[in-house]
Amino acid sequence: MSENLRRRIQERLETLGINPFEAERRAHLKRGYINDLLIGKKTTFREKALPALADALECDIEYLTGAAHSPIRTAAAIENGMRLSGIAEAGAWRDPAVESVPDAPLPILPDPRYSPDELELYLVRGDHAARLGITDGSVVCVLTSTKAVRERDIVLVRVPAGNGTFETTIRVVSGGALSARPASGIVIPALSLKEVEVIGLVISSIRVFGDAH
Repeated sequence: MSENLRRRIQERLETLGINPFEAERRAHLKRGYINDLLIGKKTTFREKALPALADALECDIEYLTGAAHSPIRTAAAIENGMRLSGIAEAGAWRDPAVESVPDAPLPILPDPRYSPDELELYLVRGDHAARLGITDGSVVCVLTSTKAVRERDIVLVRVPAGNGTFETTIRVVSGGALSARPASGIVIPALSLKEVEVIGLVISSIRVFGDAH
């Protein structure tokens, strides 16, 4: 089995919040089959089992094999996909009421672990969160029903400028402060919880290749 297939299976398990044994049950595979693949005990995967595995992991076969960048590629999925709610960018001050973001739906479906009303998508510009693995052009999914934060949580926050504009950035809770994790050579001061509005908890980061920019 290719390393890419192993990585894609692991990504879908984490996104869906299920373990290999639950995926095996959904795909009607022998218990331990997927787990053995992930730990390297088994090195081959039956091609005829791919459709059942893709259904169990709620994605297309092309995504598992590496032929597609997005888990869902069908026209129906794109039509019913989520839309952007805003832009996260350090040093950019915007008025959320008039912020211009692409309105077309993205090929991203709501995380089934949560109500769609609790989820928002934000386009990331710049590399202020690069060392969190969230780079320029990524789209983050934010759970807006979670406002209380804990150490090491990755959150989306908004800082008011006092003139109706805000800076929206991704931060990690570290030592009671909200720290950016920018690319090497970029310095961004930490924030305190008292000076920000927590929009929500970042639960995933997705790369969309197309018109999201």
